[in-house]
Amino acid sequence: MTTGEERIFQCARDVLWVILEQPSPTLKDLAEVLDRLAVAYADAPAGEFTDNATERPSQELREPIAARFSLGLYVDADPMDFDFTELVGDGIDDLVDIAGQMQDLLWIRDELGADDALYHLHLLAFHWMGHLRSLSRYLHVLRYGSASYDVAARAAGSF
Repeated sequence: MTTGEERIFQCARDVLWVILEQPSPTLKDLAEVLDRLAVAYADAPAGEFTDNATERPSQELREPIAARFSLGLYVDADPMDFDFTELVGDGIDDLVDIAGQMQDLLWIRDELGADDALYHLHLLAFHWMGHLRSLSRYLHVLRYGSASYDVAARAAGSF
């Protein structure tokens, strides 16, 4: 296994631990592990399709994730839409999709091998990385504020 492969699989485990298992996770913990995931993904080899998995196990993630993180809806934007169509993101939905992708990555690796897992990860990056980037921006604003969001007005200790 290459260094990039090892890093992305370990990072997937770390992401799942923070999102689903870490006692009292903070938004700072979440932001940091998502940043590490983006870097690990950039270094991950593309993989190769060698087989087609059947019936991946699925689990309901929204309820347990929503109980762990106080994230809500946020305004998002398409950087190529100069007509400024308003989009709404959902922090919990972002986490559900990211966690689901990391679960799939590890399951496919265990069932079919690293090549298939990495291929699948890259194939669906347009979707889950979009969630990661939008959520990262939302977390950034929660932490540092913006022109329309005053961090000082929030209760202390939430980040």
